[in-house]
Amino acid sequence: MSLNMKSTTLTLRLSTWTFFTVLAAAWTVTQRFPVLEHDNVTLNCTAEHRKWIPGQRVNWYHNRLTHIHRYEGQQVQYGFGRWARRTSSDSPFQLTIRDVGESDDGYYTCTIGFPSRGVRTVRSAVDVAVPVTGLDILPINTTFTEGTVANISCVAIGGKPTPYLRWANNSESKSSTQNHHIQQMVYLSAEDNQRQLVCEEKQPHPSLRGHQILQTAILNVLYRPRVILEIEQGMNITIRCTVNANPPPTSIELTKENNILTVAHETKSYVEYSKVHVDKSDVGKYHCTAVNPVGRNVTSVQLDYICTSSFECGLVIRPTNPDSTSSNADDERIVVYIVIPLSIIVLATCVIMAVAIVKNRAKCDDKDSTNIICTDIRSEYKTLVSIDDTISSPQGEEQFLKVKLIKV
Repeated sequence: MSLNMKSTTLTLRLSTWTFFTVLAAAWTVTQRFPVLEHDNVTLNCTAEHRKWIPGQRVNWYHNRLTHIHRYEGQQVQYGFGRWARRTSSDSPFQLTIRDVGESDDGYYTCTIGFPSRGVRTVRSAVDVAVPVTGLDILPINTTFTEGTVANISCVAIGGKPTPYLRWANNSESKSSTQNHHIQQMVYLSAEDNQRQLVCEEKQPHPSLRGHQILQTAILNVLYRPRVILEIEQGMNITIRCTVNANPPPTSIELTKENNILTVAHETKSYVEYSKVHVDKSDVGKYHCTAVNPVGRNVTSVQLDYICTSSFECGLVIRPTNPDSTSSNADDERIVVYIVIPLSIIVLATCVIMAVAIVKNRAKCDDKDSTNIICTDIRSEYKTLVSIDDTISSPQGEEQFLKVKLIKV
């Protein structure tokens, strides 16, 4: 009984091994066909002698299960399902599929032989490439305000295989990412206005070599006015105030102290003021103020009246020391952190010394309590330090006092 069971088990194992070996051999991919969407592809079903015998059938299957075509002769062939009008066989061992689509991607199997014997299976792989139809850069509205962070996305529309995307003009992102979607964060400043963002796509497929799509978006960055003052110095002066802003300035105003010299409204990006034969009354601070919907900005310059050795007088820009502010700040820190604490220490030391002198004078006045020779500070001697003597402290400890008398 046990011998029969072992024999049965061995037979089952051998049958299983044979089945999977035959299955693996039958489903070995012998050919790969890269093809572009909407093109035609012709598959070959390899026969040993490449000779078709009348009555022999050649059947074609998609992904093993779906029967798509049967060939029984040049005049006797059938297409099934969605392949009915798109498949044909010009020879017994070929199958042509027209207008290939993404749904046609996969494995195709042919069987050659009579209905009941001599069946040989060949498998082919069709790799359908679907080009990316376009790129979208989001958000569509690329208007932002300076000082904000923009999250810009590039999205590939369709595409098989998955495309490689990258920002072509981004020095920080030189490598590509195989994805239908990539992002980048842009910290916006006025310098980013009119900056171009270029998204590039490529697909890794033999049928798509040289196929590439570029999509560009232009940033519109809103920023408050940037003001530049240009001065022609001398007896005759010209002050020009130029403004760069997005959106353009709604108002540009040139003033001296609180007096308005000239104003421009919307139509200009600059104002200009000129005067001949200036005098000391023209000395002062000149301001250029520009306003737009994002904000306002002011730039100022101080003009002084100076005469040269040749008695030529005129207005000149007061020289500025860019380090003066930091130097003054350093001086203030020195006063706060060094001088004031040292002053406090010196004052505290003086107070302690004064208290000590008062205490010593009180001890000298009480001559019965000690044997120390004391001299009044109003006399012709000054007490610095004295002879050795021993004094008993109230706690019973012996203390040594040294006193020396020096004549003033």
